[in-house]
Amino acid sequence: MLRQLNDVDHRLPLLGETAIGATRQIEALFALTAIIEISDGVKLRAAQRGIDKRAPFHRQRNGIADAILIEVYGDMVKEKPLGGTRFAFVTHNTKDFSHPSRNNKLPHPDLADHFLRSRSVYFTTLGEALRRVQPLHFADLMIEQEWIEEPRRLTEIVGAIDEPCTKIWYNRHQVRR
Repeated sequence: MLRQLNDVDHRLPLLGETAIGATRQIEALFALTAIIEISDGVKLRAAQRGIDKRAPFHRQRNGIADAILIEVYGDMVKEKPLGGTRFAFVTHNTKDFSHPSRNNKLPHPDLADHFLRSRSVYFTTLGEALRRVQPLHFADLMIEQEWIEEPRRLTEIVGAIDEPCTKIWYNRHQVRR
């Protein structure tokens, strides 16, 4: 545990640079994507999902934005892709999009037809998706890693507060002399 904390201490100065680099890589990926217009057909299918109480409307809330997202995604997957194009749906919203009773890394049964292994993949974390899409670029990406820092003890906090007070007192004492 102590070795792990020391490792974190050594990495902390690099985390800012790593985060900036990772953000640039992710933004570069998104810059290559096309903007998709929402058609009236997509809006109607999303509303029909609500009427049928299918995911993401299976819970007691308005999921029209989520329904539009999944319908647009479904349209993209069903279109004839350019030579070997694969799709990935990434969401942290596991309550609306993931399987309700099994593994949350599986899509909801109402959405399963959009996720065929050969053309479309479902992810619940961005880091996992990026490492799968471009493993060489994102192998060391530190997204969604848990950095657990032990809370400081009261004696450490009091000592940290007392140190500058003592130094200031000593400095003033020396000036007064």
